[in-house]
Amino acid sequence: MHNFFGRFRRPLTILLAVAAVVVMTIPIEAQQPSAAAVVRPAKLPAAQPPVTFVPTRLQLPKLGVDAPIVQVLTDQDGVMGSPTNATDIGWYPGVKPGKGNALFDSHHDWNGEDGSFFALEEMRPGDQVIVLGSHGERQVYIVQWEKEVNGGIDATDLLGPHNGHQEATLITCGGAFNTLTRHHVDRIVVRAELVWA
Repeated sequence: MHNFFGRFRRPLTILLAVAAVVVMTIPIEAQQPSAAAVVRPAKLPAAQPPVTFVPTRLQLPKLGVDAPIVQVLTDQDGVMGSPTNATDIGWYPGVKPGKGNALFDSHHDWNGEDGSFFALEEMRPGDQVIVLGSHGERQVYIVQWEKEVNGGIDATDLLGPHNGHQEATLITCGGAFNTLTRHHVDRIVVRAELVWA
């Protein structure tokens, strides 16, 4: 999938939010201070960090797909990586599901074995894309469209954010197979929007 992602090079920005709670102890003045003259607040429980949604499985009920998700990064040229087997589904952690346009990729086929996205081109508007999280979360996306695009296009607009919509974009290889490069010349792209989380 190198050519397709080669020009998708948006900078990665991670914002960390840190909350602090300050408790002040207010002594009450007295002529003769004693233990009873100081008001002490009850001990507060330690602050718990917010739970971060980390996707662990992706389901496509129409296609009978229920596969594990693995994180894939980008190389120095900004090319998104892909899983190292036929089953896994890759997720680019720069965008978390429910926080913009979450990107997922998987193989059409791998070493003679059908990949998890082998039949991705059969997805149609109204079909479900379900993303499960590490803490039991469940996000349901509804497919808006499916299309086949040339693998050499500039994918920036296709894969970037879209007016604040919460989306998932699924990508795999498609079209004719180039025996010289050992890659399919096109890409199958499915766009889905979050409807329930």
